[in-house]
Amino acid sequence: MEFENALPLPINFTVGDNKFENSKDRFPRRFNIFVPLESIDALCNHFQALKEDSSKHKEGNVYDMREGTKVKVQGVYISTNGKKNTFDDDEDDYGAFGSVNPRMLPNMKAWNQHTSKEENPKTDYDMNWDSQIPF
Repeated sequence: MEFENALPLPINFTVGDNKFENSKDRFPRRFNIFVPLESIDALCNHFQALKEDSSKHKEGNVYDMREGTKVKVQGVYISTNGKKNTFDDDEDDYGAFGSVNPRMLPNMKAWNQHTSKEENPKTDYDMNWDSQIPF
């Protein structure tokens, strides 16, 4: 089976130093993701397809900040490969970066067709009022 990307453009991620003074002692690392606008709808559809496919569900732990406790829940994993930062000569080089573009799930094609954009209806701003007003 040929690999078919779930997203039109990949999501990029980086992990590096937390540069915010008010939180870097407590959280020394920072994870950032960049999602191209063109891929947001497909990413949402991918998550919906994962939610509906119980074979993709796994048990994992999350931290409930309201309760201050770790909670076991059902969820899905999004995994990808990354590269270690080689831009500096620092021996404690822990920064990482990479891209994510998961395999399209069979049931995702139905989601994409369901949410495909139809032609937008005309709004007041789209109308040519001078030629369409009969008086």
